[in-house]
Amino acid sequence: MLTVEQMMSLKRGNVSKDTEKTKQRVKDDFMAASRSKRKALEEMSGLTRASIHRAYKTGSLNARLALSLAIVLNVTPHYYTGEQDIRQPLQDAFIYLFLQKLGYKKLLKEMGVKEERPRPPRASQPQRPRRESPAIRQVKDIEEKTVKSAVISQNAKVPETVYIPDPEELPPVPSGTGDAYAVNLRLPNTPDMRTAVAELSEEGAVVLLRALLERAKAGGDARKMAEIVKRCLLT
Repeated sequence: MLTVEQMMSLKRGNVSKDTEKTKQRVKDDFMAASRSKRKALEEMSGLTRASIHRAYKTGSLNARLALSLAIVLNVTPHYYTGEQDIRQPLQDAFIYLFLQKLGYKKLLKEMGVKEERPRPPRASQPQRPRRESPAIRQVKDIEEKTVKSAVISQNAKVPETVYIPDPEELPPVPSGTGDAYAVNLRLPNTPDMRTAVAELSEEGAVVLLRALLERAKAGGDARKMAEIVKRCLLT
């Protein structure tokens, strides 16, 4: 990992690739962080609380804050720059790739990361494709495994359309008390789904819940499902 001195050597230029994604993701994670983690972010980045607030209000993110968020909250920095939508746990390879893209060759050398430079081909030999650095190859391997584990089998026998009733229109349960609703949903129960449910972490559940609440703003089945989930959480 980076030392405080190495972190302070990073430039303060904007590294965000998607302003709106940076705004939302930095704000959500910073507001959800504990007091101790917020303090750690300030100390590691060398930024004041006001500077961090400015980052998620404007969407302008510098390398110090991006890496501080990544290290303290254990999330790849590319998630905060908007380059990656998958919220992956932090790996050293992500830090190396992040610094490599920004041109910090000297810093990577200090960290002991060797840069592979292919030799130029001879005139009589055809041009060979450029070799990828170990950091880039490792990141691609991690991304591929993450995507595979998140995809449910396309052969699963799940109905193409599932009717989700509106909670406000549901009749009371037969008990006659009128204080509960009977919800009948058809949910997939394939081996892949059972594995995904068993391996779903608390962090992953929070991300999925945020996505559902965001989709609920557009109405439709997402709004109904969000209403049902809220009631389940409060029951």
